[in-house]
Amino acid sequence: KVDAHEVLMAYVLLCFGDESAKIEAAFSVFDFDLSVVGAGRINFDEAKKMIDACVRAVEKVCDTNFGISDDELLFQCKKLFDMSRVAHSERISLPELRAWISSDPSPRGFIFLLQHARGLPDLHAAVQKRNLEQSRAFQLLSRGALSVKESDIRSSAEFRRAAGLNISNEDFALLVDLMFDRGTPISSDRYHAMLRPWNMFCESDLEGEGTLDESKACVLLWIQLRQKPAPELVREFMSTLDTEGNQLVSGRQWIAALRNVQDCNSEQPGWVHLLIDAARRSRLRDGPKPQSVRGKGASKRESSRHVSIAGF
Repeated sequence: KVDAHEVLMAYVLLCFGDESAKIEAAFSVFDFDLSVVGAGRINFDEAKKMIDACVRAVEKVCDTNFGISDDELLFQCKKLFDMSRVAHSERISLPELRAWISSDPSPRGFIFLLQHARGLPDLHAAVQKRNLEQSRAFQLLSRGALSVKESDIRSSAEFRRAAGLNISNEDFALLVDLMFDRGTPISSDRYHAMLRPWNMFCESDLEGEGTLDESKACVLLWIQLRQKPAPELVREFMSTLDTEGNQLVSGRQWIAALRNVQDCNSEQPGWVHLLIDAARRSRLRDGPKPQSVRGKGASKRESSRHVSIAGF
């Protein structure tokens, strides 16, 4: 079922508009004392209703394949008051709500993804745009030839921009190493075959953090499969490629996984399963690695900030 507050929050959060205005509109809906003294502040119960309505509305409208528990939402409401240094028996103001959203990664990520949501056609178009930019870089470096030398790629500012503005020096070096793993110079076909999976990673990493959590991995698989992946496949993908046990797949880990299937066409059916199987064999061959100190509780709470809405 859907209540009136959820309908209002879905309308406010998912329509076009300024982020600041959306936050103010959501706050005003739950400021039930708007016409009396003390207006402009909401109590703990009203804040809890606001957070519940926002999250549940997105879950239902965007048909997400995960659920955020009531306990987690209560925890976020407590964080709102605690970080604002306001007793749970008092009221918080709109500026305090804005400050919490801007400083806490969970609400900040939630709002960011809603503001920058893209449909599957948009994601495919973004990947294609990267492909075209990289094609222009290849043409510039090849000077009419059918291949490009490794030294030209490494030193090219044009290619560095086309590879991604947020790519780290380490990931850039690893990406070039992967491209020339079969020798130099590199042909146009291999150049684009190596870069397409990298482009999918970059477009799935909406915030440019250089890592994918489970919801972003779902977007990557959605781009590759051209349909919504099963939750079991997403979990298998994460558990196999996450070699550090921190529930994230970094650019370095993605490049390492691509190295195992570099002779396979990423556009062929079953490529994802080939990738997972090859990564699993590589882990068995290399042996286990020490796990990250990041706690499970922290990871669970942070998961609420990454709401996957690529299919909306």
